[in-house]
Amino acid sequence: MKLYTKFFLSLALSGSFLLSSCDSLLDVEPRQSIDANGALNTPDAMNAALNSVYAKLRSVRNYGRDLLALSDALADVGLTTSNSGRLIGESNNQPGAHFQAGFWQNSYGAINEANLIIDGLSV
Repeated sequence: MKLYTKFFLSLALSGSFLLSSCDSLLDVEPRQSIDANGALNTPDAMNAALNSVYAKLRSVRNYGRDLLALSDALADVGLTTSNSGRLIGESNNQPGAHFQAGFWQNSYGAINEANLIIDGLSV
């Protein structure tokens, strides 16, 4: 008799779990990304997006150092003292010692974000 009771009890519990499931728990809005149509509606959102553009451009590859230092070294504007070993290849204009792909990817990413901000402005 105990075997039948345990069997029917487990059958009833599993049936109640299957019938009481709901899909609303699975339909969750993503929190790591938002809809592009509603992203730049407020001034605070515009300021946050503009800070993101500045954050991309202040890296070492852009205005942090390389944009100014590499261009001066490649144009023979400055002289290297060879104490640190930095920018010697650029100063000698060696192959491969120029602006790398990461510089251009970062720059064009910032340009794209700035264009999205400009598109989001209401005239």
